[in-house]
Parts: sequence; C-alpha cells; structure tokens
Amino acid sequence: HLDVPFKIGDPATFGDAFFQEPVEGELTVLPIALKRFQNILREFEITNTTGIISFEGSLTGTAGQPDFEGELNLDDPVLSGVAVDSAFTRFQYNHSRSVITGSGEIQARGQKAASVSAEIPLHVDFRTFEMNMAGPEDTLRFNLLTDNFNISVFNDFLDKRYMRNLKGMVNADVKIEGTTEKLVPSGYFRLNKSQVSVPIAGIRLSDIQADLSFTETGMRLTRLSAKSGGNFNASGDITLDGITPSVLDISARATRFKLANTADYNLTIDLDSQLSGTPMQPKASGDLAIK
Repeated sequence: HLDVPFKIGDPATFGDAFFQEPVEGELTVLPIALKRFQNILREFEITNTTGIISFEGSLTGTAGQPDFEGELNLDDPVLSGVAVDSAFTRFQYNHSRSVITGSGEIQARGQKAASVSAEIPLHVDFRTFEMNMAGPEDTLRFNLLTDNFNISVFNDFLDKRYMRNLKGMVNADVKIEGTTEKLVPSGYFRLNKSQVSVPIAGIRLSDIQADLSFTETGMRLTRLSAKSGGNFNASGDITLDGITPSVLDISARATRFKLANTADYNLTIDLDSQLSGTPMQPKASGDLAIK
C-alpha cells in the first residue's frame, strides 16, 4: 500500500505544510521461482542459476524528509551451478543523514562466505527533486569481506567468448574510506586454486595464485602466478594516489608460457622483464623470446 499526499502543480510552489505531511508505504514481492524467468535468463546465457526471489520495501517519514529501505532475498540459490545457503541485498536512504547505504551477503556452508557494504553521501531535495552526490568533505565507505568464497558462482555471468569454467577460492578483507578527493584503501586480497579457460586464445590458465595487500604507500603484489603449458610469475609494488595507480615497479618472469593456441596461431614466450614508470607511460625492460 502507499499513503502519500498528492497535489497537482509545481512542488517548488507548495507550502511547508505539504512537505510536513506524513508518508507511508510498503512494497512486497511474494516469493517466486527464478525458473519462471528462464526464457529471459537464457537470452543472457544465464542457464545454471536458480532460486526463490522475494522483496520487501518500506517508505516512512514526511513528504519533505522521506526514508526508504528494502531487502531483496534469494533463497535456496544455485549460482552458476554452485549451491549456497542464501543470498540477499539491502539498501536504505536516510534523508536526515543524507546518506544511502547498501549491503549484500552470500551464506554458504552455514557461514558468511562473502559480504559487501557501502555508504555513499546523497541528498535529495524533494521540493525540486535536485540530487546532490558526495561533496569534497563528505566521507565514503566501502568494504568487501570473503571467507573461502567460490568464484565459480560468476560463471553464468561471464562473456563466454573470453572466459569459461572459472574456478578458485577468494579470501579478502578490503576497505576503502575517505573523501572523493582522497580515498584510502586497506586490507588484502588472496586468490587460490584458480583456473579459467580463454576460448578466444585457445588456452587454459591453471594454478592461478594471487596475493596482494595495501600498504601506506600503495599496493604490494607479493605474488601473481599461473600455468599455461609453462609458468608465469610476477611480483612488485604499485604506488597509489588514493585508489589510482601512479607508479609501477613490477617484475615478471615466464618460461615456455603459452599465450595462444588456436587453429590460426600459436604463441609461447619466455620472459624476464621489469615494468616501471606510470600507467599512462609505462616502461618495460628485459628479455622477451617468442617461440
């Protein structure tokens, strides 16, 4: 149901009394199986994702200072063929704080496998419907937390020309906080036991490992490695300006690493190189042998 004041005309001309009127409303979408939308999902090549979806939302406050919140739930979900316990996402707009918050969570094996949350300053003037995003002094917050999260759940949502059969486990705790002009990241990201097929190049990358962490000056890549016939390994540091890479210092080595293996071309490399400079003007040095 929805109970809000209604008046024809330009809201900018309405008196204060109109915007002090209470508002109240609820929106409920009863549980419905995703398989009822399988024809639509198939159009997007989403064929191994199922579950029971539902939604509940509410509106409170006054016409001039309303608050919104809602929750979207997916019960008994199977994401890209991977069964998990549940998944949900929540959002809330608080007019008095001028902030919109959102969060999402995936439960697997009886525990939280992945969660993400964000808080973004947002002010809406409901007299003029003018929307003001974060200013230079406003604080933004973002957090990603995973515990042995199985990235196979993304397979249904990949472009199959470029990536297929993605596997791997992610453990991460990444926080980004600060103003729009000075966002500061912290935490770590680790990828283990990963592999993926790259159809356009005719190769499969296996034993992909990544270990990176944020430091006071930027991001440290302790390890990035993969196998494709041979081996590839990289490590180094990336200086950050906020969250934007500014200076590179990366070492990369490869031995008989296969970059392509199709009916039209075959490409294998040996590599011993150093990447420096900036992302816009990188400098590469070392040895590269193409076989």
